[in-house]
Amino acid sequence: DFLSEWVLEESITIPCVMPRKSTTFLRRDYYDRPKVIPDGMRNMAMVG
Repeated sequence: DFLSEWVLEESITIPCVMPRKSTTFLRRDYYDRPKVIPDGMRNMAMVG
């Protein structure tokens, strides 16, 4: 127990964020991604 108290008192922590790793925990909104079928799309058979 003494060792853990000493370690906590002598430790320096620097918070950091890993950009790609932390995105899995972010909340997504409906408008964050494009629609699967865009507005105005009428005939999917003619695409491609």
